[in-house]
Parts: sequence; structure tokens; C-alpha cells
Amino acid sequence: LEPWTFKHTASSRGGRFEDWTMEGLISVHPARDVTIVGCVLPICTILTCWIIALSLGHVALWPWPMISDCGCETPEKWIFRLGLTVSSTFLVREAFLVRDYIKRAAMLSGRAISGTSPEDVSVYLATIASFGLAGCATVSENEQSDLHGALAVMFFVFDIAYMFVISWRINSLDAVHFPAQTIKKVLSVIAASVFVVFVIVNAMGLPQWTQAIAEWVGTIVILLFNGSFCYEFGNKMFIADGYSDTAAVATRETALIQDSVPLCHPLIIAPATSRPPRVVAIPYTC
Repeated sequence: LEPWTFKHTASSRGGRFEDWTMEGLISVHPARDVTIVGCVLPICTILTCWIIALSLGHVALWPWPMISDCGCETPEKWIFRLGLTVSSTFLVREAFLVRDYIKRAAMLSGRAISGTSPEDVSVYLATIASFGLAGCATVSENEQSDLHGALAVMFFVFDIAYMFVISWRINSLDAVHFPAQTIKKVLSVIAASVFVVFVIVNAMGLPQWTQAIAEWVGTIVILLFNGSFCYEFGNKMFIADGYSDTAAVATRETALIQDSVPLCHPLIIAPATSRPPRVVAIPYTC
């Protein structure tokens, strides 16, 4: 592609703007693809493993099994481990996308926060939660039950905290940037409520199927929360591979907005990357 002029938005560094030229783009992908994969892949992984485990007699149709019960035996355990481990990386990647999107929306709303912002904290929460997801997927409850349980709790606690931090933060910004704001609030409350129910039924020693239903519902709600950012990203946010000869720019990840484009027009948002190119996700909001 022909060289493009971009305006770099460094909201975390005071909202400065710098013009520079990207000499070429290699590929461009909608950021919502990351969100879709991060939501659909784990759900498909869990359902696939449940079907295999059910067909092989590893779990019963009733009482309803725990999610981890569907990934304990061969061959489904290998699908379970691979699918959820890969899913955890997409969830972390989306957390960075969400952070950048919120930073841009905060700047446009005049509510940017200098220093460490809630959206920065949310990335740490999502990263820890994803470690928990990958860990409980790879450590079977048949192998180390206590460690598996601790990692599962890590996933739920930190991901629910992530949901509330994000919901609280976007509530302070202009609603035009977050069309699914209400959905996120509702899903956050449902996830927290289901987790409390899970803890109560576990403490009371109720039948395991009650815990299993709470676990399934909580997991699906968390994934739907992440998937809801498809509404925000839409056709306004992209991930691009490209390069620039500007050494100072090529050494850092930057948020870029194409110059001379009407407001709210879907933009190609491309990162400054060095050779060989690396991928950086960048937001744009109206």
C-alpha cells in the first residue's frame, strides 16, 4: 500500500499527537475477531469435550458433570487442555484491546486518567485470570485436585473482578462509545451472584450437580462478557502488521489514527512496527 500519514495518540503520556509515516501495511484484521475467538473457542472446546466424554461413558448425562470432569480422560483431555490454554491467550489479548479502546474513549470524553488507570489494572486482573484458566485446564482434578481447584477459583475471582473494574470504568465515559454498557453491567452482577451461589452450595455440601450448574453458568457468563466487546469494536478497530523507517517510532507500540478521515468513519488502525513486523492492537472510537 502507499505510504500513509498517521497521528499517534499517546493517551497514557498526556495525550500528545505526533505525525509520522507508515511505509507499508502487510495485513489488517478486525479486532473483533480476537473477541469472537476468545468467546467461541472455549465454549466449543468445553461442549466438544462434554460430548466426547458423554459418548465414551466418562461422564453421565445426569447428574450434570463439572466442566473439569469433561477433560479428565483420554482422548478428550488433550482437546480440553489445548483448547482452553489457547483460549486463555485470546482472553489476555482482548484485555489489552479493551484497555486501549477505553483509553481512547476516555481521551475523547475528556476523562483520561494520568498514571495507572482502572483499565491498566484490568489487564493485570485478566492476565492472572487467564493463568488460572490455563492452569486448571492443564492440571486435571484427577492428578492434583487441590491445585486444580485453586486455579479454577483464581480464574473466577480475578475475571469477575476484571468485569466489575471494566463495567465501573466505562460507566464514567460517554455511552456513545459503549453500546453494550448495560449488558456488561448485568453480566457482571450475574457472574458475581453465581459465584456466591457456588461457594454457598459447596460449603453446605449440597449435591455436586448444583455446583456444576453454577460453574457452567458462571463460565458462560464470563465468556459472554468478553464477547460483548464485539459491539464496541465493530468496524472501528483493527489489528495491523506494518513497518516504518522511523527508528524512534518503530521501537514502541503506538496507537494510530489515519489522518484526514471524516469523524466516525471506519478507520484502518495500524501500529508502528519494526522489521520484521509485530502485531499491535489499536483502538478508534467516534
